[in-house]
Amino acid sequence: MRILLAQRLPWFPGLSGATKFNVHLLEALGRDHTCRMLALASHREGDGSIDELRGQIRSRGMTDPSVSAGVAVCVRRGVEFHAAPDGPSLWRLLGRQIREFDPDAVLISEDRTMLGLATALEEGGRARTIYVAQSQTTLPFGPESFACDAAKTELLRRAARILVPSNYVREYARRWAGMEADVLSIPAYGSGPFPDLGDPDRGFVTLVNPSEIKGIGIFEEMAGARPGIAFAAVATWATTSADLNRLRRLSNVTLLPPADDIADILAQTRVLVVPSLWGEAFGRVVVEAMLHGIPVLASDNGGLAEAKLGVDYLLPVRPIERYLERQDENGLPIPDVPSQDVGPWLDALDRLLGSHAHYREISAASRQASLAYVSSLDIRSVEAILENRPAFTRNPSPARGRMHSYSQTNIQLLNQLHRQGYGAADLRSVVSAYELAMVLTTGRFRASGKTFIAHLVGTASILGSLNVSAAMICAGLLHAVYSAGDFGDDRPGISDAKRQRVRSVVGETIEDYVCRYHDLHWTEETVRVVDDALDGMAAIDRDVVVIRLANELEDHLDLGILYSGDRKQVGPAGSHRFRRMIDMARRLGFPGLAEELARAEEETATTTLPPQLRPPIVRNSSFPVAPQSLQRLRDFLAGRLASREATAETKSVATRDAATPDG
Repeated sequence: MRILLAQRLPWFPGLSGATKFNVHLLEALGRDHTCRMLALASHREGDGSIDELRGQIRSRGMTDPSVSAGVAVCVRRGVEFHAAPDGPSLWRLLGRQIREFDPDAVLISEDRTMLGLATALEEGGRARTIYVAQSQTTLPFGPESFACDAAKTELLRRAARILVPSNYVREYARRWAGMEADVLSIPAYGSGPFPDLGDPDRGFVTLVNPSEIKGIGIFEEMAGARPGIAFAAVATWATTSADLNRLRRLSNVTLLPPADDIADILAQTRVLVVPSLWGEAFGRVVVEAMLHGIPVLASDNGGLAEAKLGVDYLLPVRPIERYLERQDENGLPIPDVPSQDVGPWLDALDRLLGSHAHYREISAASRQASLAYVSSLDIRSVEAILENRPAFTRNPSPARGRMHSYSQTNIQLLNQLHRQGYGAADLRSVVSAYELAMVLTTGRFRASGKTFIAHLVGTASILGSLNVSAAMICAGLLHAVYSAGDFGDDRPGISDAKRQRVRSVVGETIEDYVCRYHDLHWTEETVRVVDDALDGMAAIDRDVVVIRLANELEDHLDLGILYSGDRKQVGPAGSHRFRRMIDMARRLGFPGLAEELARAEEETATTTLPPQLRPPIVRNSSFPVAPQSLQRLRDFLAGRLASREATAETKSVATRDAATPDG
């Protein structure tokens, strides 16, 4: 593919998280595709910006870029970078590049003016125009937008896809504009190794990008309240001269220069504080610090909970709710900052620095969670989005399906969810749901011979990988209990008593999901009906469809459906049904699920099980298997019952005979 990305930010040096993300995105894609980036030469637009960029590049010993027609061009790590002196020049350059480079996909990022998007849509030709929203504040809608604009919102609707860095931004777009977006999780942290830099005895308590939106007030109060602790601040794109003056008044605060490699800052850090008051879209610096074993104190705001990956110390703040009409010296709207309670932040810092054992515990947990997260990132999902296709690969060994990485036990599931950032209350709900599922499905197996509880856990794991709500994950653990669960009454199906039992354990919200799932019969006809009605469905019913799609995927993992007698799911009819499900997953905002469904369907359709793998008994549905000890008990009780009935019958006959007169 030929991929063109334009951003209204400088590409070098990459001090902002948005720029780092976009550069790493193209570098990862550039290994197999031809990629170009168009960007500003400097934050200070206008005359001299090209010379400033050339100076930055020379100072680092890099090859001096060529300059032609006012545009600086250089190649780095397989990507061709073009830098324009200002915004108008950048968008003129974009139009020329679309015509000359003839890209397959045009990505527009970090452009509050939306002029870049308008240019791409007008000039795009055959290219798909995709908008990469690195922050909800730059989107033209919703309460966290720097500037709402209905016309720009409608322009954004014309983009082929919208890509965002977190579930937080995806839900923001869905809630405030009814737009679906794809979450981008890309290998953007380098290949390592990531040295362990955590040390409770040395280094600063560090804040990157000190500014009002990043919580400079909390940082300032912390430093003032702990004069014996060394603090440091790294001024970057949002820091104003007033911010610097505030920090210079504190004798225990050191101002560190920004660095191209964040590890240079982290090597001088023992605790990173991220007290952001605006809704961070994700918080890349959090993951970067955790990779190096640096504990992070972060605000429980925006996408930071996702970036923390379930490790402790998400702390409360009162978030920014509105911005003034004025802009600061960096061109950013001035926020109306609420008063803050610094107490929880000081308590957390004291606990971390007051116990070497606790510091090392958080350091190790941070490193473990972040390394697992980074190792799971894959550029192939992005390639599928850019090509507008489900990304699957044909299995070269048809007798062996691709082994999946979804959980199959409760331990694997809980570890997975903890790594992904689900909180303590969420995990407790999952434990409760699992305990109930375990009781209700004891001794039950899928038609393939797989234990029923493993299927339920697998479905929940798939949902967890989509970062859906904990309630949906719990519903995934219980989705089939009304049809296959043993409630002790020998009566299949749903009843008020069964619903009340489930509610008493997991609550009304989760039980409502389970009940709706039970009522959503999944046949060729209902799949068609659901597909046709999907876009107009209520949110809860769309969630239930997601749970159903996760169930379908779990049934097909490891070629599982081939081990059962449910042949209607294989062949032309099954393929048609799967195409509908793949499309539904994409429309529901889960392109990764669509890819997995496509991959599972392809593997199933192209595989023939060898005879030695076929089960001796072919079953079409789930079935119970009673333990032999229980069977013996049943036989014993049945014998006792038969004996009692025989004795009773004998007594009855004797009584009748005694009551009958002779002759």
